[in-house]
Amino acid sequence: MVRPLSAEPVKSKRKGTRNVSTLTPVQLARKRAKDREAQRAIRARTKEHIER
Repeated sequence: MVRPLSAEPVKSKRKGTRNVSTLTPVQLARKRAKDREAQRAIRARTKEHIER
């Protein structure tokens, strides 16, 4: 059975503001450095938890 168009949910066409493509090269480098540090911390916590 085909649903009428009016029954479909309305999708927002607004673009997300937290998009990596909108960052300047300097901002992107800073974000990547922070992400690397965060990932190291996550892996360290995981490893510590597993070893306990």
